[in-house]
Amino acid sequence: MSLTSTIVRNTAWSALAVVATPVLAFLFGGLTLRYLGLEIAGYGLAVSAIYSIAARFGTLGLGQAVLPRLAAALTARDEHQARGLIGILLLVFTASGIAAATGFFLLTPVFNSRTDAPVATSTAAIYIGLCGFAHTLGQVNLALATVLRAANRYDLVTAATTPLAFATGLTACTILPFYPSLLTMATISASAALLGVLIVGRLAIRTVPLVLRPLPGIGEIPGLIGYAKWLLGGNLLAVLTNGADELLIVGSGGFAAVPVWAIGKRLWITVHTFLAQHVEHLVPLLGGLGLDESARIGRIAHLMHWYVMMAAAGAFTFMAWSGPAIVGLIAGNEIGQASQQAIRSFAVFGLCFAIVIVPVTVGLARGRPRLSLHVIGLQQLTLFLPLWLFSRSIAGPSIYLAPLYGAACLLPLLPFVISGSYGSQDRVAWLKPV
Repeated sequence: MSLTSTIVRNTAWSALAVVATPVLAFLFGGLTLRYLGLEIAGYGLAVSAIYSIAARFGTLGLGQAVLPRLAAALTARDEHQARGLIGILLLVFTASGIAAATGFFLLTPVFNSRTDAPVATSTAAIYIGLCGFAHTLGQVNLALATVLRAANRYDLVTAATTPLAFATGLTACTILPFYPSLLTMATISASAALLGVLIVGRLAIRTVPLVLRPLPGIGEIPGLIGYAKWLLGGNLLAVLTNGADELLIVGSGGFAAVPVWAIGKRLWITVHTFLAQHVEHLVPLLGGLGLDESARIGRIAHLMHWYVMMAAAGAFTFMAWSGPAIVGLIAGNEIGQASQQAIRSFAVFGLCFAIVIVPVTVGLARGRPRLSLHVIGLQQLTLFLPLWLFSRSIAGPSIYLAPLYGAACLLPLLPFVISGSYGSQDRVAWLKPV
């Protein structure tokens, strides 16, 4: 298959993966607010935030570091290196999942007492335990999916995850109105995670049989550390708006204040993921071309950059103007109106941040992860610092305007961050779509 055909195929499958499933996920989130209320839904989001933080810390950035190396090893048919890299993936992701689930479960009474939780400790323990089980299996699933991505089988990843996510969302939306509780949500998530591991594992074994013969891969670790340290730094900074922000809001406004912020943030993340997954397949694909193909890589990257920015303009405009109305239809008019400021603020922030999607992806493909760290750090700080200041000085809905102020700080700084990795000439090319 030609390079162009591979790019078109992977772009199409990656886009499909984030078109159908977020619709049901968003619908499920709205129904959760409608049937469980802001307090209980906020508690569930706080638990999810803690597991999200654990996922960022636990894998040490090795998953992203392994992807281009494993793609190159599979392309070169270097069986020994590929087995070592697969072993690292499975070991790190599984161990981090188990450690996070066990630790949080044991600390359930402390978490409940410190946050004035709206649920009984016994119910919270079961809920957190089921979420921990789902989290651990999700980490294993992610490791297996990374193997498929390294083999350039994004079509299989989508074919496995999209129907399962669709079925899970449909099941949750059907059952929740009749059995509205946190335990219903956790049971569905745990069941879906188990089924997902079985499906993705089977596909990974059939596509890359070396999955059944992993090696410890100790010799690969020194080569990964230099690459992963930048990604790990980015992951640590990403915690600021992938868990720490929601816990900050819990501390300043209680559990009921979290869902409104989360609605805007989840819509932004959904649109951003939709855009980023259009080009994530470029990491293993371009990573396998080699340095002698730099001109070809540049042409592909800039074409994809224009495509992503045009899609971002349409997607975030739709989010800003239609998002509150859609939330109102699903979760109720009161919640739709309350989320208006958060949704529109995140839409502006997301449009500014979309500028760096392709530059960061190409940097990862070329083995230059430093830009990823700089961009993530800038994004996290420009979003978290206004939120932190507003939470300490401004009460009420005005806190949801923090992303708007963050965008005003982010946009003028992006050209300097990009030029640090690409130079002034490339900086102008990356900024042309603005």
